[in-house]
Amino acid sequence: MVRTTVYLIISLVLLTSAASSQVSSQGFDVTLKYADTLDQYLDMLVNPDGSFYVVGVDSLNGPDLTQHHQGVLCKFNADFSLAWRRTYGGSKTDWFTKIKRYKDGTLLIGGHTWSNDGDVPYGFANTVHCPWVLILDSTGNILHGNAWGYGGQSELVDISVTSDYKIFITGATVSNLGDFAANTGPPFVPQFFTALADSQLNKKWVKLFVNIYDAAPLGQTMLKNY
Repeated sequence: MVRTTVYLIISLVLLTSAASSQVSSQGFDVTLKYADTLDQYLDMLVNPDGSFYVVGVDSLNGPDLTQHHQGVLCKFNADFSLAWRRTYGGSKTDWFTKIKRYKDGTLLIGGHTWSNDGDVPYGFANTVHCPWVLILDSTGNILHGNAWGYGGQSELVDISVTSDYKIFITGATVSNLGDFAANTGPPFVPQFFTALADSQLNKKWVKLFVNIYDAAPLGQTMLKNY
């Protein structure tokens, strides 16, 4: 199983039901109580005013693929009080691992999805999880979204955005179908990829790079001329 999720060196954990927060002397450790939901946060983004966003999954133990979990986006005020919390996904397990910001304040969030419904109508049926990217406004409303994959398991490692709003997605895949049809590597050997999307997450191209354990030639899938 390909696993590229890297947990925050700075840990941020939410626990249940009404309202307390604290900062430990050894880094950043917030405990808030509300509702009946346990969240695990995997990335954070600090705002100039000291408030911050965190993303993750609504499960303290991480995404459990035998259950239904959703991606979580929360905004905290500078005093660590919770400003708001929103969840995203479909009828299967979905989660977030990365958050970035455009220069205009728009949010770029990356993660993984198993769904092809709800907030992920462009997802893939009968497939394992695949990279999932959303563009949101500063209050968490979805502006654009897309997923990359089909067939075998694929992992998102990172996302980045250029000054002219081109979006790059990097990761690894064992799929040789759909967006990764040019994968000529042996079965179950992860191949590394970079994908380019425009400012509305329309797919431009996907390039596959040779794994050091794979002697197959470089593959490339051109989704659109670019």
